[in-house]
Amino acid sequence: MPDSSLRRLSLREVAGLQGFPSQWEFVGGSASRFRQVGNAVPVAFGRVLGEAILSTLNRPQPVEAPVSRPFPAAFTESINYTIREHRANKASRDRVRELTRVGHAVTDIKGLGAQDGHRHREASVTLPLWSSEM
Repeated sequence: MPDSSLRRLSLREVAGLQGFPSQWEFVGGSASRFRQVGNAVPVAFGRVLGEAILSTLNRPQPVEAPVSRPFPAAFTESINYTIREHRANKASRDRVRELTRVGHAVTDIKGLGAQDGHRHREASVTLPLWSSEM
């Protein structure tokens, strides 16, 4: 080109680089056809990858499962905290779910903390959040 800029490759050129046969037809608009070519796995790469997978699957000896590294301590602590918190508060959460299922507003249940900067009024339900009768 006279201004020494690079021209855009044609659809046929990029399809050829990806390994598509010259007679292959693409459908859709221009952007869609370029996307189809760009998202395609080149034939040569697909062949090499397929052969590697088959080779691995056809090995006579079993492959040992990879060993995972342990989680970072902070992550393990967070998981353990979540488990403890769930055990400690499950009964209350289940009770709140039941009360809201039967029509009580969450803001009517005492002990849930402030919502939208307002304190909750006393519970308007006659049942406690937890009872030995549950």
